[in-house]
Amino acid sequence: MMNLNCIEHFKFAFLNQDRQQALENDFFDRLYEACEGNITSALFYWMKSIKDFKNDTIYIKPLKKLDFRFLETFEIDKLLTLSNLIQHGSLTIREHQEIFNCDEEKSKAILNFLNSANLIHYDMNERGEKVFYINPAIYKPVEIELRKLNIFD
Repeated sequence: MMNLNCIEHFKFAFLNQDRQQALENDFFDRLYEACEGNITSALFYWMKSIKDFKNDTIYIKPLKKLDFRFLETFEIDKLLTLSNLIQHGSLTIREHQEIFNCDEEKSKAILNFLNSANLIHYDMNERGEKVFYINPAIYKPVEIELRKLNIFD
């Protein structure tokens, strides 16, 4: 694990050297805006923005926010599942069944679809059940898009 104190020894280089300071300020302003305080999202965007690393310089490309408008194409049960995962923090298949009054196969299908889309992840609990939760790297953008779609208050 890299000691965080050593990062001060690296230089950051943006693509246009003439505007280095302005680009650096713009990048970190956009990073802050995109992540809204979510450190996992910030690290995710940071890693996606690294173009190259040579000697003691990290070359950064402009930040591109992920576009989550594709969620508007999802069926309502998938959107409501995402909303419930945000509200409850996590759900097991059994809990999903109870909330949505559906059978196990339907719950598994919805949760597996969202997992394969990398929108949610799961861990195993002490009873051997999958416990699903929103992918922490994209939590905030998913929440924002659900609010835009009036799915989440």
